[in-house]
Amino acid sequence: MYATNFKNNLWYKDHILNTLQKISNLTYCNPSDDNIHDVYEYNKILLKRIKSAWKIDLFFSMANDYIILPETVQEIKKLWILTVNLSFDDLSRSFDLIKMAKCFDYMWVIEPEAVKILKSYWANPIYLPMAANPDTYKPYPEEKEIYDAVLVWFKNSSRPQYIYKLLDNDIDVKVWWYWWKAIQQNDTAKKRALANPFNTIRHIFHDIRYSQWREWLWADFLNVLREPKPSQKVLSILDKHVWWELNFEDMIKLYSQAKISLWFNERLNTYQFKKPSYIMRLRDFEAPMSWACHLMYRIPEMLKYFEEDKEMLFYSSFEELLEKIRFYTKPENDWLRKKIKENARKRALRDHTWENRFNELFKIIWI
Repeated sequence: MYATNFKNNLWYKDHILNTLQKISNLTYCNPSDDNIHDVYEYNKILLKRIKSAWKIDLFFSMANDYIILPETVQEIKKLWILTVNLSFDDLSRSFDLIKMAKCFDYMWVIEPEAVKILKSYWANPIYLPMAANPDTYKPYPEEKEIYDAVLVWFKNSSRPQYIYKLLDNDIDVKVWWYWWKAIQQNDTAKKRALANPFNTIRHIFHDIRYSQWREWLWADFLNVLREPKPSQKVLSILDKHVWWELNFEDMIKLYSQAKISLWFNERLNTYQFKKPSYIMRLRDFEAPMSWACHLMYRIPEMLKYFEEDKEMLFYSSFEELLEKIRFYTKPENDWLRKKIKENARKRALRDHTWENRFNELFKIIWI
């Protein structure tokens, strides 16, 4: 197997690259590691290295139109090598796959809604859900549960409003909030849209072509107009509840240190609607693998992967979210919560490792 184009991102390399190195005879090449960033030079070197390699049966990448050119994929296929591309941005940035998607033998998507979108690009999509690496996302049994509720997240428009409301309801939630510094600096959605007008216009021209994305585009516009602001009460206590710097291992330890792991699944700015769009996230697989009692929105697809109230907790309203946090953080329910953590880890190890996903992929493509 030949793999390339993993972002210089610990999540991608840890989840995917480490698994491939474990289960296959892998040759890994990323010309950007050699400080080659021109796309044409990048593709030239990539193709040269593939042609000089020995006995490649599969070319695997995590790339888009700005990394791999369609003609490069076609040249690789002429060598009788199967080609597969995996994208983690199937819904939010699938327009970055339009040119190359139809060239790959298979496009692996991690969100079921993306299958229809990729087919509209004349691609051959395979849906396999996300997973987690058990060697990295693991329990820390020596850690005590010192937090009632923890949210581990990056940027997302809906999540601040949940934090504001939870704190207003006296829920002691701790947040690892990568975007908190930007909030402090008054970095609004409007400022970000105006800072990169080319990308904003590109989004608009792509999104108006599809009914689902027209809805999301309207949600983005509403968010620019009425981005939520925290109350004075919340502002006065928020600094005590937010970490914006945390190393990777300490982040994973939070799952063992927390009674409840929270996640909010609205698709970007659709929280503005009465009926938002909800999607599964990588965190929904990392958390149970890390021995978390994970509480997320009740997405039907996710109910196929974890049993409700036995392996994972779900909510359908803010009222239910509050009720479950209060119930499962009571001292008399410690045993029940810890049982859910144990069951979640067992289920994740059995069904939701990246090794499982790749074995499923290999069966589909007959390797």
